[in-house]
Amino acid sequence: MEQTGNSPSDTDDATVENERPPRPGDVTKEDLAGVQFEDAIRDLGVVECHDLADRFRTKLAEATESKNEQERRVYFALSSICDLHFRPEQSGDAYGPMLTFSDGSRSAIPEDYAGEQSEAFLDIISNISNVALRTRLADVAWLNTRKLSAAEAAVSGYIEIMDLLIQNQAKPRFDLPHSSMFEAKQNLTRGFQIAAATKKRKDRLPPSITAAALRLIDATELQIKEEKASGPFLRAVKLAFTYGVLEADDVVMRLEAAVQSRQAEAGPDEMRSLYFLIAEAHDEAERRAEANETRRLAAEQSVREADAATGSGMLAAHILMNAIAEFRRIRGSKERIAELEKRLREIQPKALEEMVPVSHKTDITELVEYTIGQVEGLTLSQILGHFGDLSRSRPVEDLRSEALQHLRDFPLSAMFGGSRLDAEGRVVSYTPTPELHGDPGEDWIKSKIAGNESIHRSLVVQGKIEPARRFIVSHHPLSQRHFQPIVWRSWLVPPGHRAIMALGFARFMQGDFASATYLLVPQLENCFRHALKLTGNDPSKIESDLVQKDPSLSVIVDKYRDQMVKIFGEDVINEVDHVFLYEGGPALRHDVAHGKVGSAATYSADSIYACWFIYRLVCMTVFASWDDVSSEIEQTVG
Repeated sequence: MEQTGNSPSDTDDATVENERPPRPGDVTKEDLAGVQFEDAIRDLGVVECHDLADRFRTKLAEATESKNEQERRVYFALSSICDLHFRPEQSGDAYGPMLTFSDGSRSAIPEDYAGEQSEAFLDIISNISNVALRTRLADVAWLNTRKLSAAEAAVSGYIEIMDLLIQNQAKPRFDLPHSSMFEAKQNLTRGFQIAAATKKRKDRLPPSITAAALRLIDATELQIKEEKASGPFLRAVKLAFTYGVLEADDVVMRLEAAVQSRQAEAGPDEMRSLYFLIAEAHDEAERRAEANETRRLAAEQSVREADAATGSGMLAAHILMNAIAEFRRIRGSKERIAELEKRLREIQPKALEEMVPVSHKTDITELVEYTIGQVEGLTLSQILGHFGDLSRSRPVEDLRSEALQHLRDFPLSAMFGGSRLDAEGRVVSYTPTPELHGDPGEDWIKSKIAGNESIHRSLVVQGKIEPARRFIVSHHPLSQRHFQPIVWRSWLVPPGHRAIMALGFARFMQGDFASATYLLVPQLENCFRHALKLTGNDPSKIESDLVQKDPSLSVIVDKYRDQMVKIFGEDVINEVDHVFLYEGGPALRHDVAHGKVGSAATYSADSIYACWFIYRLVCMTVFASWDDVSSEIEQTVG
């Protein structure tokens, strides 16, 4: 099993690594039978495994100090398994490592306990009283052995956890009003995944889990008035609908009742979500006209949201473009689309006036002060905001002055040109030899700036981004849903691309830089095109054969540079050129687009910085409305 240590706080320092006790061997049946491990968690009132992991790590430290190898094996295995990143929304990969480090190493995943260890877990499951631990071990055993007994124990456990949460007989991990229902739905989702995977093709799901789904729906429906939101109810209905527990007509009836209950108070997002699921149910029942009309009502909620965005022309234009995109998928909307496009053209000049560099002040000094003093104790929304402002694009004039000063201070080192090689050793760019007297030339200055910026990016990544990311993810197991509020409100992200961006940010924070790089870097070009369209500067061109083509990122930065500078500022656009386009630098846009960035290179400082830089750009567009974003982010915690 590939691990860097026993807890998220472990250091990578080589000296400490040498002093750390070696990883315990595989845990055995005899080990588990000989250690009273449940004594460490008997008083816990939660049904979420991270609290269990904390207790087991404490016992692991005690066993390490006393050199009790049997207990070390047991508590190492249990703490690692309880610390798995539980993400049932990703049905094909419900567990991931809690931490992935820049060198590719990671914390535990279920496959690390395949073989005799999973068989050992299966042997003791029936004797474990703690439902959270019993269910987690059963799930890991099911993933590794595919034995029906493990699956049945896991499904039964997830249903029991759900019932404890909705009946307020167990505490959720986070003390928030919505957390119990959220965690109940998460657990039931995993139960459904296992139940569906074990049944034969024509068999029905077990009555126990279908009944549990109905209990969850009833519990969340009762909470609508208390919570002043229908989100938990909507998610419960969608889960039941997905797995065939509810028929289409039942879904429509329940959700239309929720619409009637909430329409006087609900915001556009909530109403849009309700209408979209009603439309899906009509589609399932092959009622095309009703589905079309319900989608129209959902699209009108986007128009309503745009109308409410009176304080920002940019935000209003962004939301209105989303509404137009939604209407284009609805038959018979030609006149409405024309009306909204006319309104969009009226808004765009106002949006252009607002397009000035957006600043957000945060006093970040030393890494340790920032990580501990600025991040520790903050809410998740505050942390994500701070993370988006860890560094700034350096002023263009400062970069030029630094390059010229280097030429004056070290003339001999600048006498010779150089070249940049790719991974296959081919020359991809040359560094020219400067004139030692007078102007050294723009090519040399840009090349020298690229070299200095490479060093700067490495310092930012190693000194700020990576330490902050590790600290954050060790306290908050982040998933795609946590970034949806940021992406949804950003006018920079075009319609249809929000899920990709949110997934890319989640992968980045989880330390999966390979996935993040190939998800996020290609999106930058489309985001910039979208930003230009918001101001009425459609960058697409019609060729002689009447084919309409979109320009590449390099053409946008070159041909539309003035417009882009008005939006983001000269310093940001200059950095986009250095990181993504300039051949004397990483040139990530070209290399990623052509699949030339290998797996090792995605973990380089340049790739990590590029992913963070895109996150920063998106955050810049929503900092002005961060209070609203913050509220939505906190709703995802659970």
